Amino acid sequence: LSIDELRTMNVDLVFLPSEPCKFTVSHKKELLSINSNLSKAKFLFVDGSLLTWYGVRTIKGLQELAPFFT
Repeated sequence: LSIDELRTMNVDLVFLPSEPCKFTVSHKKELLSINSNLSKAKFLFVDGSLLTWYGVRTIKGLQELAPFFT
């Protein structure tokens, strides 16, 4: 995403993965400083392998993250 795209987003849920770059609370604060609409979003720090590793982890990732989409 570009900064301009991020400034105009209005989302309910933000995943901050541990891989390929470990996101931290400081990253969340930075995102909120760019777009105050994100203050309404739920931020989840998740195991990045569930989102970025292909194969058997994909199935586990879908199972673990599915509740957030219902």
